[in-house]
Amino acid sequence: MNEENKNANNTEDEIELPETPVAPAENKASETQTAAAVTTTAVTIKGVYEWLETFCLALSLMVILFLFAFKYVTVDGTSMLDTLDDGQKLIITDLTSYEQGDIVVICEPGHEKPLVKRIIAVEGQTVDIDFETWTVYVDGKAIDEPYVRYIYGADMKSDGFSGHIVVEEGTVFVMGDNRNGSTDSRKLGCIDKRNILGKVVFRVFPLNVFGKVK
Repeated sequence: MNEENKNANNTEDEIELPETPVAPAENKASETQTAAAVTTTAVTIKGVYEWLETFCLALSLMVILFLFAFKYVTVDGTSMLDTLDDGQKLIITDLTSYEQGDIVVICEPGHEKPLVKRIIAVEGQTVDIDFETWTVYVDGKAIDEPYVRYIYGADMKSDGFSGHIVVEEGTVFVMGDNRNGSTDSRKLGCIDKRNILGKVVFRVFPLNVFGKVK
């Protein structure tokens, strides 16, 4: 009897308490992946923020550049048909020199709205016009004008122009492409370059004629 009790006591002494469960390797890997995902998300958000910041800065610089270098004007009238039509929207710039053939916007004294015309001759050049044949001569040479809107069977209007002029320093001689529907240097005389708002570089509306203007 004593022996049995002794064996029972020994058995009880040999019983061990359960160990604290250890987290499986899979759980540790999951925690690592979660931490990595959080880090990646933070980096992505930071990258998007930096991109937006750069975009906003670039947009602001473009707006400032546009305000100082370019202007937005609307064609008023039909004096530049068929190149430009009434109501079309243009982008112009005054950061350029003015040459023969350029289309410019002019703020001429006595006119409420800007005039859009084409430069025919610059300072120092001579201009002669044959109104019967619609031929314009610059420095004695007939210039090619495929843009002119002719009225066949009719003379080009003279508007009081004598047919010969020397373009003065600091001025330009301009005409509308719609020669018989334009008030230009034939009547106004040479235009002071200080009254030129800018050169037409782009047409933005209507969209079917969107692009560079020639």
